[in-house]
Amino acid sequence: MNEFGTSEIDAQVDADTSVDDTYETPENSSEEPSTDSYADSSAELDEPTTPSVDPEYAPTEPPLSVDVDGDGNYDGYIVQNSDGSQTAFIDADNDGSAESVYLDTDGDNHTDTAYIDTDGDGVTDTLLADTTGDGNLDTALVDTDGDLVADTALVDTDGDGYTDVSASDINRDGVFETFEVDTDGDGDTDAIASDNDGDGLPDTALLDVDNDGTMDAQAAINHDGSVTSK
Repeated sequence: MNEFGTSEIDAQVDADTSVDDTYETPENSSEEPSTDSYADSSAELDEPTTPSVDPEYAPTEPPLSVDVDGDGNYDGYIVQNSDGSQTAFIDADNDGSAESVYLDTDGDNHTDTAYIDTDGDGVTDTLLADTTGDGNLDTALVDTDGDLVADTALVDTDGDGYTDVSASDINRDGVFETFEVDTDGDGDTDAIASDNDGDGLPDTALLDVDNDGTMDAQAAINHDGSVTSK
């Protein structure tokens, strides 16, 4: 990802959305929950889960209960939709409300997008996405102030599971102004780029030339991508 523009998180996990009470422990549960109980619980979820309850994308079979943490209690369920996609609702803390929704839009058994309520307030604050289609979630958009607009972005550009670019919206105007870049994959910041005119593109950069952890050079970033030392 070379450019960062406005990034809005528009999905909301409703606080009343619940993992159906019929999801008891595997020992006490004799049958899978019905399609009706899925429709009732998921109807409270805002986008992107509405296709799962649309008649055109009706589940092809009853939801599959899952025990994510292996504690013997069901804490989520997976729905196989008629278009081949899958939707997973996970209640990690077993409070009866789903904090995470995972979407496999192409049916390859890998998550393409995940909407997560990290603080349990019923509102999505983290969006994870697989932007390259390789099966790894490489981009995270985080809303730290609850306004449904991402103010932090973390990107793994090389697919090694570590963040290579971190972007921040300092003034909360919906545009990322500061970008910290790890160019050599060692986990340390090698460059800090800034967007000074609010167009979503970095204009200046501070560079750690000798990799000692201290920024010791400054450069101008031209809009054609070239860099001019100062």
